[in-house]
Amino acid sequence: MVWQRNLPYLSRIKSAVDAHLRPTAALLEQPDPHSGWTSYDYRLLEALSIIEREKCPTCGNPVWLCHSYDNSIDFEVKVGNDYGKAAIEEYEKDESKPKLTPGQFLYAVAVGIENEDGSREPLPSRREALKKIG
Repeated sequence: MVWQRNLPYLSRIKSAVDAHLRPTAALLEQPDPHSGWTSYDYRLLEALSIIEREKCPTCGNPVWLCHSYDNSIDFEVKVGNDYGKAAIEEYEKDESKPKLTPGQFLYAVAVGIENEDGSREPLPSRREALKKIG
């Protein structure tokens, strides 16, 4: 979610917790990430848990914002693009495509565009692709 990008170290804390490491060790790049848990580690663990529990299951924003009756809070609706989803929707609309059997599902796999000779362009790097997200 957009609001999470504004929390600069949340990703590092979440990664540490997911890997069963001390959050402060990951934040401070300490050599022993397993032992020596401090009160700060437990506070970060609790804060991350609160953030995850308070995320709205519908829109992904913090519930204290999107469920509030406070009339000083407003929302802008933005349109995003998911080209993988678009490819699946186009496939589903195409009646010439085979129908799915029980247990089958569709998923999109990113591939480079096809050249005239049948070869494919390489996919952009993560950094290159993120620069183009508006």
